[in-house]
Amino acid sequence: MKMILFTFLVILQFAEAATEAPRAVCSTPEIEVEEGDAVILPCHLDPSISLSAFTVDWKRVDVNKVVYSYRRGQKNPHDQMETYRHRTSINHEDLRRGNMTLLISSVQLSDSGRYKCFVPKLVSSCIVNLTVVPKDQHYRTKTDGFTTAKCPHEEPDNPGGKTINIVLGVVVPAVVVCLVGVLVWIRRTKIYLSEKTNIKSSRLLNCVVEEVRASLAEPLTVIVENRTLSDHWADEYSFPSAVVSPNATGAPCQSGPPEA
Repeated sequence: MKMILFTFLVILQFAEAATEAPRAVCSTPEIEVEEGDAVILPCHLDPSISLSAFTVDWKRVDVNKVVYSYRRGQKNPHDQMETYRHRTSINHEDLRRGNMTLLISSVQLSDSGRYKCFVPKLVSSCIVNLTVVPKDQHYRTKTDGFTTAKCPHEEPDNPGGKTINIVLGVVVPAVVVCLVGVLVWIRRTKIYLSEKTNIKSSRLLNCVVEEVRASLAEPLTVIVENRTLSDHWADEYSFPSAVVSPNATGAPCQSGPPEA
């Protein structure tokens, strides 16, 4: 009889252990964070079950008001404190794994207090104490049960930002290369035109100098009147006694600049 009773008690204990209800666990009960940062308040069920069909509440114990509420598969903002609107969230996918971690963004000094993670249907809860320090005060992380928890930084999916990066990385360098090419071409064109102008000016100057030298070097020729004409012509017409003219020996320079 005693043996049967002992066996029954052992089986009963195993059955109770197997049917033990999940309980809420806050793995980091003390958290300190700097003003303006984001913070996560961890809470999960042990053992884990899906909470998609359950009611999940986060409350401020010190003021007994709702910080975040999950009802019937969606967020329930009706009872939420105004100061926490648009600053708190729970990942609904994580609820399928029994994770009720709460995210609070842009924490304020007034957010300091005790927060309770509660599942009414399971009658299970745990508490996290949050302390917010001023921004200019460097907070410390303690290893004896007092630690700091921040949510990991995630870059938002911003297609516009990717487009801007592509423009800056591809289009801008191409435009710069084109501008450099245009500037080099303009500079070479100016040098070429300058050389052409200098050559034409030099040729024209040399031609003028040669004409002046020829004019100064040639003697003036005096053409004396030919008196072999008849007396009739000599008496009737009076010829000038002398005509002065330069004796040009070369073709004059062109009036315009020589062709290249």
